[in-house]
Amino acid sequence: MGIFSWLFNKKDSKPKSDASLHEVEIEGNKLVLVPSSQSQARADSVLPNKGSEDASSIISPLVSEEKSASIAPDADEPINYLPNERSSWVVYVEFEGNPHLDVKAVANVFDKEWRKTYGGMTIYGLTPDSGSWTFLISRDGPKVVTKIQLAFDYYQSWNEEAQLATEKDYELRLKGIEEAAKALGKPIMCPSKNPKEAASFGLKLKDIHESFDKEAILVLSAPQGKSFDGKQVWDVMLSLGLRWGDMDLFHCQNLGKEGDDSFFSVWTTTQPGYFIPEHIAEDKVHVENLVFGFSIPRCFDPVKTFSVMSEVAEYSKKRLGGTILDANDKPVNMDSIKKDIQKTVDSLKEQGFDPGSGDALRLF
Repeated sequence: MGIFSWLFNKKDSKPKSDASLHEVEIEGNKLVLVPSSQSQARADSVLPNKGSEDASSIISPLVSEEKSASIAPDADEPINYLPNERSSWVVYVEFEGNPHLDVKAVANVFDKEWRKTYGGMTIYGLTPDSGSWTFLISRDGPKVVTKIQLAFDYYQSWNEEAQLATEKDYELRLKGIEEAAKALGKPIMCPSKNPKEAASFGLKLKDIHESFDKEAILVLSAPQGKSFDGKQVWDVMLSLGLRWGDMDLFHCQNLGKEGDDSFFSVWTTTQPGYFIPEHIAEDKVHVENLVFGFSIPRCFDPVKTFSVMSEVAEYSKKRLGGTILDANDKPVNMDSIKKDIQKTVDSLKEQGFDPGSGDALRLF
């Protein structure tokens, strides 16, 4: 996410001098939204920002690879922002006579009440000046458009309350779009899938998500009756080249490849589950384990990432002691886990979702 990312941090970590920070409450916990640059500075003020030794070569097979070269777009060519038909049901709408449509009028037609009835969506518009597609409502967006596209998510894996749309729902949406669009002109509509196909595809995406939303996990468990000291954990993580950041966890950052912002992350099952620098500095952090993990479908190269992560766990064990276990707290079998990861990768590819791809990130 880079320097513009935002982190959730405990309220007692809030810099008292900055009144511009925003406090929020999630599941009963009071949190503060803090820019990552400021959060890192806060950590640097109470703890070392460099490990006692350099073991970063362990993660170099992941982080040292440069981003694949890409061809820069022609400055004279307009950039199109379009819906993704792999994740959204899209209804293309043009109007007889190709009239110029006031953007505010389009937004008013498909207003909050309309969305309550037919479902939330994103609207894209074709700008007559540049001939490019863009988000209907955006900063410095167009004033008028000539055509629109309405994109509805097939399946929202992040929203537990969202219901899959049925064939009947899609039929009603088409009718609702047509009736609303009549206020703008005489609409000609073309959906990316008919209602039956759309409902079926939504179910397919749900099944794929439920079948392959898997994590690769390794647990370094402290010796019985003992715990890992927070300052030692901090030093080991920095020695490896991991960085403390988002959600107060340690991350092997992915600065160039496709896929998630991090190759893998490190947390703990000891409450609260994350690492507060001020508490570590005050010797208040003693954890029963370290959990190394990543989402397989969101990872650019899951098998390679697991191999590096296992070496990271081994190094941590050498420095801290303890035993490496699997996700079920059983003695780990690295080869077996690798085989399971490869099987998941192969299955995802068969379904058309390469791990770490844009389509996979949208679904998982």
